[in-house]
Amino acid sequence: IVYPAYTTMIGHLRSKALKDFKTNLDRSLNNGRGFASSIHSWNKSIMLEFDKGSTDASVRQTNWDASKVRDELQYDIDSHALSVCNAELLEITTNFEKQLDKALPKPVESLFETGGKDTWPSIRKLLKRETEAVVSEFSDCVAGFFLEEKTVEKMKQSLRDYARKLVENKAREEAGKVMYRMKDR
Repeated sequence: IVYPAYTTMIGHLRSKALKDFKTNLDRSLNNGRGFASSIHSWNKSIMLEFDKGSTDASVRQTNWDASKVRDELQYDIDSHALSVCNAELLEITTNFEKQLDKALPKPVESLFETGGKDTWPSIRKLLKRETEAVVSEFSDCVAGFFLEEKTVEKMKQSLRDYARKLVENKAREEAGKVMYRMKDR
């Protein structure tokens, strides 16, 4: 007779714990706290709170176990943390791509317009300088995520490839205008 009430209570504790985790994580991230440290501290705190609540809800004369519900809660917390992490990383990457969009096309276009012996070396120097500045800033920004080095390197290479693609596209665009420029000069 008591078991349905027990499972309802454990289910309620689980949903409350997940809701609290989401709320507290969002609050921590909005206050500028590090991502990985926020995840770790709130995960630990919420799981301790759930364990205490499930211990309080248990009936001494039975051997009912809330470990399955606890595992489900941990899975839900990990899933939410992963989705928030992916969203944050996507936003960060998009912001740095926008920085590259602002920093590269106009100067490359003006280098093509002036045209000289040192056009390509100047473009390479500009590309390297701007890309490395953005990649360095990006590295600092994602350090709080405690990602694997392999993953961070892949993301950095993606930014480098994006910058190179911007320059290539601008070069192709300017190549289409070469006849006009030749006639003009």
